Amino acid sequence: MKSLPEITEEALTPRVTELLSHHFTKQLVRRYFNPQENEIFAGNTFHTLGTNDPNRFGNDDLLSLNLLDESVTAPQIREISSGKYDDLLMHIDPRADITHLDGDLHDQADQLYRALRRIHGFGPTRVSKLLARKRPKLLPIRDSIVNERLQISGFAWWKSLAATMRQESVIELLDETIPPTEEGSPARLRILDAAIWMHGSKSKAVKKVWTELEKIEK
Repeated sequence: MKSLPEITEEALTPRVTELLSHHFTKQLVRRYFNPQENEIFAGNTFHTLGTNDPNRFGNDDLLSLNLLDESVTAPQIREISSGKYDDLLMHIDPRADITHLDGDLHDQADQLYRALRRIHGFGPTRVSKLLARKRPKLLPIRDSIVNERLQISGFAWWKSLAATMRQESVIELLDETIPPTEEGSPARLRILDAAIWMHGSKSKAVKKVWTELEKIEK
């Protein structure tokens, strides 16, 4: 099957800008990262659940996928927590930001992504969410909602998103949207992930938040 072309920075940047500029985005993202114990959204819990060793894949990493509606099978748990993929993970600097995602760093991340994709039944959405937990500043979530909201086709988009995230106007919008939390401020990339989810999800919880905001606006 012929691969679809990668989305360009020129096409992606205005779509990201429009989403971040929406008058509900700040409230939506703040709700997603609401630290209250009874909050239904994953927020920072996705990253802080249990032990999150930046240099190894553990059982808590796989458990955290449930917070983003992804189940993992017993064979997948055994395979990923075996240590087989830890060397590839260790080669990727945990401090690296998506704006640096080029050259060797891109190739290292791509190598890990492709290795995890070879696990039976471990599709691109699960892989991207697992990598987002391990490298939250560097690697974006990619699922059907991202595809729909940003109108993405093809398989490669990291470099275009990295270029978009370098734009001063995008940085300003993200920084204006970051909510204050006791657990530390989420990375800019996680803010974008949350904004896309809260704009695109058809879940009852998200619809309820939109209804509340629309009532306040009236």
